Parts: sequence; C-alpha cells; structure tokens
Amino acid sequence: MKTRVISGLCMVPFALILFAGGKVLVAACAILTAVAMHEFLTGFKHMGVKPAFAVAYASLFALYAINLFADRAENYLAWVFASVLASLLILFDIEKRQLQDALATMAGVLYVGFFAFHIVKVEQTGEFEILIWLIFITAFGTDIMAYFSGYLFGKHKLCEKISPKKTIEGSIGGILGSVAFAVLFSYFSHRIILFTALYSGCWAASYLSLATLRHLYLSVKWELRIMGN
Repeated sequence: MKTRVISGLCMVPFALILFAGGKVLVAACAILTAVAMHEFLTGFKHMGVKPAFAVAYASLFALYAINLFADRAENYLAWVFASVLASLLILFDIEKRQLQDALATMAGVLYVGFFAFHIVKVEQTGEFEILIWLIFITAFGTDIMAYFSGYLFGKHKLCEKISPKKTIEGSIGGILGSVAFAVLFSYFSHRIILFTALYSGCWAASYLSLATLRHLYLSVKWELRIMGN
C-alpha cells in the first residue's frame, strides 16, 4: 500500500506537465524517455548484450528534432528506416558485435523511445488532445484495481515463476477497472464515444498486464545474470 501511495504522489508533477502541454511536455517526455531508454539498455548490458547507446540516443534526439522542426509523416517513416539501419550497421564491427546487440538497440529505440513519443503526438492532435488523459487514466485504473482485486480476491497465480504475487483475479480486476475508469472519463468529458472508451480501456489494460510481465521477466533474467557474475 505504501508503495502505491508513493507512486501516486510521484505522478503529481507529471500531471502538472500534462496540464502545461506544449514544449514543456515535449521536453519532459524527451528527458524521461532518455532515462528509461538508458535503464532498458543497461539491463541488456548486464545480460552480456552490448547495445549501441550512442545510436539509441542519437535516434531519440533525431525523433524529437523532427517533431519540433519537420513534423511530417514521411519524415517519421524515414526516421524508422534510418534508426533500424543504424542499429544494423554496428554489426560491421564483426569482432565486437553480434546480432543481439543490434536487436537490443532497436528495441530500445522503437519500444521505449518511439512508443513513449506517442504521448507527445496525442497531445498535438488538437481536437483530440484530451485523449492524452485517457492514456494515464487507464494505466492508473489498471494498476490500482489490479492491486486491490488481487489483494482481496486473489487465489490463482498468474505466472508464479515471474511474479509470485500476481494473480488471475488481479489481472481481471485490472482490466475491469481500466474499462470503468475509461467509461467515466468518456461520460464526464463528453468528447469520447462509449465504444471508444470501452475498447481503449480493455486494450490498454491487457497491454499493460502483458508489458508488466515482460518487464518482470527481463528483470529476473538481469538479476540472475548479475548473480551469476
């Protein structure tokens, strides 16, 4: 419970950033994404993989530069191509690099950098910028309701080897909670149709549950690797 309260308080500054929007949001997302990308790639480094940090940072910088100075769809497509190509080019250092190094670099750029960047793009849609709140409301609803559902009703383990405390009941509660929060947001905002809210809440909760398990799996692998060394 204490951890959940602290996590909630940590979201207060980011809520203020969301209210500010604009360049403040762009700068905050760029900084936080760079930190997240560093942690993500460092985890692979602990597993013996050698991602190209410089390529990842350069790709992230280029992505936000495009957003600020050349915000066109074709430029983003070119960015994806260039980022993948740059990640593969490190393989020419045959003696020091292997395929997993390139794949880890791509994962950091596309999974961490590009996905997080969509927070900025949603805010820049103009008429539908309010949807940015739906991203965080569904995430908050999933986390809180999964915790309490698991705490009160959890009996069947979801994936005990990866996360001993996560339960099937908690996962279902998280999905229902996300949908409920999304529907309430739809009702009070008057900007989102009910079907969109239901779909968004269900999809977001399902993705977050799978993403959490994936992150926990990687954490377990990283810790085992560190202990083995």
